[in-house]
Amino acid sequence: MKSELYAVIDIGSNSVRLMFSDGVNTLSKEIKITGLAEGALEEGRILTAEAAARTIDAVCFFVEKAGRAGACLIYAFATAAVRNAENGKEFVNTVKSRCGID
Repeated sequence: MKSELYAVIDIGSNSVRLMFSDGVNTLSKEIKITGLAEGALEEGRILTAEAAARTIDAVCFFVEKAGRAGACLIYAFATAAVRNAENGKEFVNTVKSRCGID
């Protein structure tokens, strides 16, 4: 019996991480440094357009990679930097529309 493949995308303040799992074991991990929270303090808790674009590109790349690998489910989580940012909801909506992940 073939085991299921799951992908987890962790959108952090400084990096985006992709992990593949069979539901029990971690199979692989990958990281892209994007600096999402870069400049957020100077901008008054606003994610800058440049940092958001780099991060969204990384998320889309990982979603596509997970799809090519045959992941049956892709889970995505975002850092407090996204949840607390004034434009965090806009960032999440852009990720949903551009990358096809909720």
